[in-house]
Amino acid sequence: DATLARYQQGGVCEHMWRIGQALMDGYNALAEKHGVPTRAVGQAPHPVIRWDENDGSGPVPGVRSVTGAPAQLLPTPNRHRASLFFQETVKRGILLGPDGNNVMLTTTDEDVATTLRACAEAMEIVRGAITAGTVREQIQGEPIDPRPAWRVVR
Repeated sequence: DATLARYQQGGVCEHMWRIGQALMDGYNALAEKHGVPTRAVGQAPHPVIRWDENDGSGPVPGVRSVTGAPAQLLPTPNRHRASLFFQETVKRGILLGPDGNNVMLTTTDEDVATTLRACAEAMEIVRGAITAGTVREQIQGEPIDPRPAWRVVR
């Protein structure tokens, strides 16, 4: 009841679109500045961070999505870059995910600025690792799994 009442007061959707768009625009400007192959895409209230998947990889034979279409898997170099990026944002207190991120009514402009600072630092590390050829070596543990079990069936 409280959630519906707050929506009825107005301004919730507008706030989430504004904050989400600021996050996406800021992220994409940082990616351009740091020269890393990543973009924030999707709808502003639920931005998704993508790493350049256009490296010639196609669907993996025999792997299908829940709709029956061939599933597109994130190629290894991009999966490693994404893993390093997400690892580094977490180290800076920002938990972002590869399947999308939600902004909320409580998300502030300062939250966006803090998130973008963490993203900038993580992008610098990824850029340096790409240049040095040490992306995989800098990932602590295993890289993220590009095939969430709920999305891909065999």
